[in-house]
Amino acid sequence: MTEYKVDEKVMFCGVPYSIVYGPFTAFAGDCTGYLIRGEHDRHYMARTSDLEKAPAYVKGQRVCIFGSSLGFVESGPYEHRTGPCWLVKDSDGFYSFAPEDYMKPVDERAPAQKTTEYAGKVYELGVEYEDKDGDRWVFYFRNGHFYGREPEATEDSMDDSLAYVAERYGPLKRV
Repeated sequence: MTEYKVDEKVMFCGVPYSIVYGPFTAFAGDCTGYLIRGEHDRHYMARTSDLEKAPAYVKGQRVCIFGSSLGFVESGPYEHRTGPCWLVKDSDGFYSFAPEDYMKPVDERAPAQKTTEYAGKVYELGVEYEDKDGDRWVFYFRNGHFYGREPEATEDSMDDSLAYVAERYGPLKRV
Protein backbone atom coordinates (compact mmCIF):
# COMPACT_ATOMS: atom_id res chain seq x y z
CA MET A 1 0.00 0.00 0.00
CA THR A 2 1.27 3.46 -0.92
CA GLU A 3 1.65 6.00 1.87
CA TYR A 4 1.59 9.72 1.21
CA LYS A 5 2.95 12.64 3.23
CA VAL A 6 1.31 15.94 4.17
CA ASP A 7 1.62 18.48 1.29
CA GLU A 8 2.42 15.73 -1.22
CA LYS A 9 0.69 16.19 -4.57
CA VAL A 10 -1.69 13.41 -5.61
CA MET A 11 -4.28 12.76 -8.29
CA PHE A 12 -7.87 11.90 -7.32
CA CYS A 13 -10.32 11.13 -10.15
CA GLY A 14 -7.82 12.67 -12.59
CA VAL A 15 -7.67 16.00 -10.70
CA PRO A 16 -4.65 17.30 -8.72
CA TYR A 17 -4.96 17.56 -4.92
CA SER A 18 -2.65 17.96 -1.93
CA ILE A 19 -2.54 15.69 1.12
CA VAL A 20 -3.68 17.61 4.20
CA TYR A 21 -3.89 14.84 6.82
CA GLY A 22 -3.40 11.11 7.09
CA PRO A 23 -3.19 8.26 6.81
CA PHE A 24 -6.05 7.24 9.07
CA THR A 25 -8.58 4.43 9.30
CA ALA A 26 -11.56 5.52 7.24
CA PHE A 27 -14.99 4.51 6.08
CA ALA A 28 -16.06 2.46 9.13
CA GLY A 29 -12.67 0.73 9.32
CA ASP A 30 -12.85 -0.66 5.79
CA CYS A 31 -9.72 1.07 4.52
CA THR A 32 -7.04 3.69 4.99
CA GLY A 33 -7.79 7.23 3.87
CA TYR A 34 -6.50 10.78 3.64
CA LEU A 35 -7.93 14.27 3.88
CA ILE A 36 -7.11 16.05 0.62
CA ARG A 37 -7.41 19.67 -0.57
CA GLY A 38 -8.17 20.72 -4.12
CA GLU A 39 -8.98 23.90 -5.99
CA HIS A 40 -10.64 26.71 -4.07
CA ASP A 41 -9.47 25.09 -0.80
CA ARG A 42 -12.19 22.43 -0.96
CA HIS A 43 -11.44 19.39 1.20
CA TYR A 44 -12.42 15.77 0.62
CA MET A 45 -11.77 12.43 2.24
CA ALA A 46 -10.37 9.80 -0.12
CA ARG A 47 -9.41 6.15 0.07
CA THR A 48 -5.73 5.42 -0.45
CA SER A 49 -6.68 3.07 -3.29
CA ASP A 50 -8.35 6.01 -5.12
CA LEU A 51 -5.21 8.16 -5.01
CA GLU A 52 -2.18 8.08 -7.27
CA LYS A 53 1.07 10.00 -7.22
CA ALA A 54 0.76 13.23 -9.20
CA PRO A 55 3.20 13.85 -12.05
CA ALA A 56 5.98 16.28 -11.16
CA TYR A 57 4.56 18.87 -13.60
CA VAL A 58 1.30 19.54 -15.46
CA LYS A 59 0.54 21.05 -18.87
CA GLY A 60 0.69 24.84 -18.73
CA GLN A 61 2.80 24.97 -15.56
CA ARG A 62 5.51 27.63 -15.61
CA VAL A 63 9.01 26.24 -15.04
CA CYS A 64 12.65 27.26 -15.09
CA ILE A 65 14.79 24.82 -17.08
CA PHE A 66 18.55 24.39 -17.14
CA GLY A 67 18.81 27.04 -14.42
CA SER A 68 18.26 29.97 -16.76
CA SER A 69 15.32 29.60 -19.18
CA LEU A 70 11.65 30.11 -18.37
CA GLY A 71 8.86 28.35 -20.18
CA PHE A 72 5.63 26.41 -19.90
CA VAL A 73 5.21 22.64 -19.80
CA GLU A 74 3.59 21.43 -23.02
CA SER A 75 3.56 17.69 -22.39
CA GLY A 76 5.26 14.79 -20.66
CA PRO A 77 6.78 13.06 -18.94
CA TYR A 78 8.56 10.99 -21.56
CA GLU A 79 10.93 8.14 -20.75
CA HIS A 80 14.52 8.87 -21.68
CA ARG A 81 17.81 7.17 -20.85
CA THR A 82 18.58 10.04 -18.43
CA GLY A 83 15.19 9.78 -16.68
CA PRO A 84 11.84 11.51 -17.19
CA CYS A 85 11.88 14.42 -19.67
CA TRP A 86 9.28 17.08 -20.51
CA LEU A 87 8.52 19.15 -23.60
CA VAL A 88 8.77 22.83 -22.57
CA LYS A 89 7.90 25.86 -24.73
CA ASP A 90 9.64 29.18 -24.00
CA SER A 91 8.22 32.69 -24.43
CA ASP A 92 9.76 32.95 -27.91
CA GLY A 93 7.89 29.82 -29.04
CA PHE A 94 10.92 27.52 -29.08
CA TYR A 95 10.75 24.02 -27.57
CA SER A 96 13.18 22.19 -25.32
CA PHE A 97 13.23 18.55 -24.28
CA ALA A 98 14.10 19.08 -20.63
CA PRO A 99 15.19 16.41 -18.13
CA GLU A 100 13.07 16.59 -14.98
CA ASP A 101 16.24 16.90 -12.87
CA TYR A 102 16.99 20.25 -14.59
CA MET A 103 13.51 21.75 -14.05
CA LYS A 104 12.11 23.81 -11.19
CA PRO A 105 8.56 25.11 -10.80
CA VAL A 106 8.15 28.89 -10.86
CA ASP A 107 5.80 30.35 -8.27
CA GLU A 108 3.52 32.71 -10.22
CA ARG A 109 2.72 34.61 -7.01
CA ALA A 110 6.40 35.31 -6.29
CA PRO A 111 7.79 38.78 -6.98
CA ALA A 112 9.90 39.35 -10.08
CA GLN A 113 12.93 37.13 -10.04
CA LYS A 114 16.08 38.90 -8.82
CA THR A 115 18.34 35.83 -8.74
CA THR A 116 18.83 32.66 -10.72
CA GLU A 117 20.84 29.51 -10.19
CA TYR A 118 23.14 27.79 -12.63
CA ALA A 119 25.33 24.76 -11.88
CA GLY A 120 24.76 25.15 -8.16
CA LYS A 121 25.75 28.82 -8.00
CA VAL A 122 23.31 31.68 -7.43
CA TYR A 123 23.65 34.78 -9.61
CA GLU A 124 22.04 38.12 -8.78
CA LEU A 125 20.64 40.09 -11.69
CA GLY A 126 22.03 43.59 -12.25
CA VAL A 127 25.19 42.89 -10.21
CA GLU A 128 28.69 42.81 -11.75
CA TYR A 129 30.69 39.56 -11.89
CA GLU A 130 34.29 39.07 -12.93
CA ASP A 131 35.34 36.13 -15.09
CA LYS A 132 38.62 34.16 -15.11
CA ASP A 133 40.18 36.68 -17.53
CA GLY A 134 39.25 39.71 -15.43
CA ASP A 135 36.42 40.79 -17.75
CA ARG A 136 33.18 41.93 -16.11
CA TRP A 137 29.63 40.76 -16.75
CA VAL A 138 26.16 41.91 -15.70
CA PHE A 139 23.21 39.50 -15.98
CA TYR A 140 19.62 40.41 -16.82
CA PHE A 141 16.34 38.69 -17.68
CA ARG A 142 14.66 39.04 -21.10
CA ASN A 143 12.15 36.97 -23.06
CA GLY A 144 12.20 34.10 -20.61
CA HIS A 145 16.00 33.74 -20.48
CA PHE A 146 18.94 35.03 -18.43
CA TYR A 147 21.61 36.84 -20.41
CA GLY A 148 24.97 38.42 -19.66
CA ARG A 149 26.80 41.33 -21.20
CA GLU A 150 29.80 43.45 -20.39
CA PRO A 151 28.74 46.52 -18.38
CA GLU A 152 30.02 48.95 -21.04
CA ALA A 153 28.27 47.10 -23.90
CA THR A 154 25.88 49.04 -26.12
CA GLU A 155 22.28 48.06 -26.85
CA ASP A 156 23.27 46.52 -30.21
CA SER A 157 25.96 44.32 -28.61
CA MET A 158 25.58 40.58 -28.79
CA ASP A 159 24.53 39.06 -25.45
CA ASP A 160 25.35 35.56 -24.22
CA SER A 161 23.25 33.22 -22.09
CA LEU A 162 24.18 32.88 -18.44
CA ALA A 163 24.97 29.20 -19.06
CA TYR A 164 27.36 30.07 -21.92
CA VAL A 165 29.17 32.75 -19.90
CA ALA A 166 29.50 30.55 -16.81
CA GLU A 167 30.77 27.54 -18.78
CA ARG A 168 33.11 29.40 -21.12
CA TYR A 169 34.44 32.18 -18.86
CA GLY A 170 33.86 30.83 -15.35
CA PRO A 171 34.36 30.69 -12.55
CA LEU A 172 32.59 34.02 -12.07
CA LYS A 173 33.15 36.05 -8.90
CA ARG A 174 30.83 38.77 -7.63
CA VAL A 175 32.59 42.15 -7.70
